[in-house]
Order: sequence, then C-alpha cells, then structure tokens
Amino acid sequence: MQQSGQQRYLDLDRRLSLLMQQPGAAFPATEATPPLSSSPVAAEPTVPAADAYKQAMTLVRNKQFVEAQQAFDEFAQNYPGDELVANAWYWSGEVALVHGQHDLALTQFKKVIDQYPEHGKTPDASYKYAVTLHKQGRIDEARQWLQKVINSYAGKADATVQLARSYLKTL
Repeated sequence: MQQSGQQRYLDLDRRLSLLMQQPGAAFPATEATPPLSSSPVAAEPTVPAADAYKQAMTLVRNKQFVEAQQAFDEFAQNYPGDELVANAWYWSGEVALVHGQHDLALTQFKKVIDQYPEHGKTPDASYKYAVTLHKQGRIDEARQWLQKVINSYAGKADATVQLARSYLKTL
C-alpha cells in the first residue's frame, strides 16, 4: 500500500511538473491570494473533515487549481486539529507552485516541515521546498535542501530521496 501511494505521488508530481513547464499555461502568476472570508470569525464546518479534504483533492484532479487552493486553505483554517492539515498545507503549496506563487509555496511547505516534522508529507514538502527555491533562482539553498532530503529521509522515503538525487544532478 505504501509503494502504491508513493507511485501515485510520483505520477501526480510528474503531471504537475509537466503542467508547470507548459508555455502559456493558463495559470496566472500572482503573489497575492484572495482573502478566504470577509468575516473575522470562521463559521463552524458543515461537512466532516475527510469529506472536505476529498473535495479539495477532487478539485486538484479536475485541474481546478484556484478552487483547490482555496479549499485547502479553508480546510486548514476550519479543521486545525485534523490529521490531514499537514496534507492540506502541502497541497496548498503544490497549487501555489503551479501558479508561480513561489513565496506562498515556500510558506506552505515550511509549515509542514516545521510543524509536522514526523509526518509522512514532510519529506515531500522538503523536496518541494528545494524545488521552489530553485525556481526562485536560489540555487545554493536548493542544493542544501536537496542534500538534506537525501540525508534525512534515505531508508524512510526512498521515492522522495530518488527525486531529490535526480533533481540535484540537474543543478
């Protein structure tokens, strides 16, 4: 099951990377995210956390990235104690990366790294943090992060380590 999950991740990562490389892709490169709500107090969630997360992932699969970004951010806001919050921040970072919102992507990946160091998404968030640094032209920092992924997660997240090794060779 873990190997199947890693293969799905690698496939989705590959497809998102391809989308980001397409010239003239229909993703506006903006650095600002619209506010989630004009109300200072969030309303009580009306759907179970697992359902809200599945809805956000469906938006990603349907390439509705703007809606997915908002759904992941709302998930993290509405379900702060849920075990899927780290996943939501990770995917929010992925969508931000697709949109060229590098600062936001770094912020979201760093939340996973700093607040959930033992979470299963932390190796992936660390790898994507390095990729985002590279996209910003911060090559030396990207190299350091990729090496950190390799050193920290060898034997624990081998698919991500393999991605980091391959990416490091391109720098």
